[in-house]
Amino acid sequence: MSNNTQLVTTSVFCNHCKLRTKHELIATHASEYTEWDATDDEDFPIYTEDFEWNLWKCRGCETALLQKKTHFHGNEDAQGNPVHSFEYFPARSEFSYKERHFLKLPSQIAVIYKESCASYNAKLPLLCAGGLRALMEAICRNKNAPGNNLYQRIDGLKTLLPESLVQNLHSLRYLGNDALHELKPPAMSDLRLGLEILGDLMNYFYDLDYKASSLASRKKASVLPVPNNVIPPSLGDSSPEGNGV
Repeated sequence: MSNNTQLVTTSVFCNHCKLRTKHELIATHASEYTEWDATDDEDFPIYTEDFEWNLWKCRGCETALLQKKTHFHGNEDAQGNPVHSFEYFPARSEFSYKERHFLKLPSQIAVIYKESCASYNAKLPLLCAGGLRALMEAICRNKNAPGNNLYQRIDGLKTLLPESLVQNLHSLRYLGNDALHELKPPAMSDLRLGLEILGDLMNYFYDLDYKASSLASRKKASVLPVPNNVIPPSLGDSSPEGNGV
């Protein structure tokens, strides 16, 4: 490990500042790994990879991150320059999906939603698509939507949702079917949209009614009943002598 004596900066997304900021190189460490194949008493390298570990500090909030820079020997561009891959610890949240919090979400649905968000942030599209399909299934069953399969159950939501919305919810079923049956990983942008759609649906089914009923209860509690034998001052006499004006 060597400390940086000359100021080196780069632009990296800061999880704390929530935007790309200038980061200052604090320290770096390089290493190499080679695998060998012994043939006829001679060792031949199968492959070699170079590692460079860089510690960066945000020049705004001063939080730090570790960058792993990797190069496999033989992986060069058309000009012969080495092609590097990068990993960050902790992982950058620039393109992650922030899990929404619900007050009245059934526990089974909450578990599936949490795992679907986690698989999206881990960039596991097949698992995320399967999670979205399972989440849609769990919501339909919780709402007692009739039917023997997910297609019928989604259609069974027509008593609770506009028909046009129900028809569009089938796209989540298609997304999951392509991933699970055809092993076709969907685009991350489609998965993100699916998480947002189901987030809005769960808010409508579970939290919105709870919040509205809570507000209604508070309003009722704040209105005190007026006894029958008490006349509001605005309707009675306004002078000590009883002569209203």
